[in-house]
Amino acid sequence: MDALLNHLGNGRWSVLHVITMSFSSIYMPPYIFGGAFLAPRLDYTCLPSTAAVGPSNASVFFDSARSSPASNFSSEDKCHYRIDTPDGERIEECVEFVFDNSTFSSTITSEFNLACDRAYLQTFFQSTYMFGNLLGSPVSGFLADKYGRKKIVFPGYVMYMLLGVVSSWLPYLSTILVARFLMGYLHSINAYTSFVHGK
Repeated sequence: MDALLNHLGNGRWSVLHVITMSFSSIYMPPYIFGGAFLAPRLDYTCLPSTAAVGPSNASVFFDSARSSPASNFSSEDKCHYRIDTPDGERIEECVEFVFDNSTFSSTITSEFNLACDRAYLQTFFQSTYMFGNLLGSPVSGFLADKYGRKKIVFPGYVMYMLLGVVSSWLPYLSTILVARFLMGYLHSINAYTSFVHGK
C-alpha cells in the first residue's frame, strides 16, 4: 500500500483531485442509469380528445384494463378508440394518454406521452447517453493527449453538472435528448481522463 501511495503521490493536489473525482463518481450514476427511472415503461389508458368525442360521449374511450361491451377492440389495443358519429363508427388514434403514476409521480414517459408509436423514445432516451459516450471516448483521449488532461477535466466536470441540472427544466423532449447526448459525450472525460490524470 505504501508503494502505491508513493507511486501515486499523497500531496495536497492528489488529495484534492481524488475528492473531486469521487464527487463526480457519485454525481454520474443517476444520469447513467436514469433511463429506468426517468423514462420507465408505464401502464396507460387511451384518453380521447374531448373535442372529437364530446363530453356526453366521454365513456366511449377504450380502457386498457376493461373493454366496453359495445367496443370491438381486443384488450391488447391501447392505441385507438371508437367514436359514434352520424355517419357510423369511426376509429381514432390516441394522441393523449392517462398513465399509471402510482410508482412514479412524474416521468418523461407521462409528460411527453411516450406510448404506442412513440414508445421507442423510452429506449432511445437511454441509448442517446450511451451513443454520446461511444463517440466521446476516442475524442476525449485525443484532446487529453493534445491539450493536457488538466485543461479538459475541470471544464468537463462543470459542463456535465450544468447539463444535468439544466436538463430538469428543458421543456422539449428533443432538447432533453441533446442534453443526454452531450452528457454521454462528457462521460469519458469525467470517468476515464480524470482517473488517468489523478494517476
